Amino acid sequence: MKSRFYFEQEGTFGDRKVLIERLVPADDRGIRVVLFHGVHGCSSYVEGNKYKDLADLLLQRGLEVFLVETSRISRDRGFYGNDRESWARKSFNGKTYAQDLLDNCRALSFIVKNFPKSLIILWGFSLGGIHALNITGGIWRSLLESNEPGSTDLDLPEIDRLVISGSGDQIRDEVSSSLSLPVLSTVSSPARLYEAASNIRAGKVLFFYGTLDMTFSEESSRRIFDLVGSEDKKFMLIDGADHSFREIKGLPSKEPLVQMVDILSGEGFFSATRARLGGNQENRG
Repeated sequence: MKSRFYFEQEGTFGDRKVLIERLVPADDRGIRVVLFHGVHGCSSYVEGNKYKDLADLLLQRGLEVFLVETSRISRDRGFYGNDRESWARKSFNGKTYAQDLLDNCRALSFIVKNFPKSLIILWGFSLGGIHALNITGGIWRSLLESNEPGSTDLDLPEIDRLVISGSGDQIRDEVSSSLSLPVLSTVSSPARLYEAASNIRAGKVLFFYGTLDMTFSEESSRRIFDLVGSEDKKFMLIDGADHSFREIKGLPSKEPLVQMVDILSGEGFFSATRARLGGNQENRG
């Protein structure tokens, strides 16, 4: 049996709401997992949503889960079917990367302030992974100061364990037209991302890459991974998984999520033992 709670924080754009769902297992092990979705993504505990499936897998292992959904104009994703571009332009037109980052920073600040636990696992998918890297690497403040003045009075924690799924420093040429879409058109330069990665000293870091990712190449993801400063880091391939980890070899499947959770468990991510390697103080508020 789990408990489910809803919260809202002030958003930067559209409906001005950042939605947070807190899911608490009956046997709580005192570890929080905060999930950041990808660009133009939806994250809620409803049937058919990838993040619900992932949350259920984590809840089964006694982990407290927080789903974060950023601000946007419209939340009616289903109305657009497979027309991703129309959805992106209708719901996010005019939103910047800095605004999206700030949404996630506010959510994380709220979570750690109100629900203290012993360990934090920050897990980001695609652009959510970029946010997680910039936060963990301590450059979130300078990114916001440059683009969202007056918005950096937040108390962000050290991240104990970092998980990145499907993030890279440059998208494939075949899908480069997507860079004109809202949020993506204002993403910071790879140089800043490299700076963030080199600052990271989290106790454990794990990158996942789907071998059928048509958005980022494996090399694009590995370039970031290689710069991560943590001593305990691993790069793992999920064979046949797509960019969003919703498919195996072109067929809808929860198997990529199952594999990632199993790997994290095997690597000790769900152990309550804190194993920091000095920590990076720059990412504190």
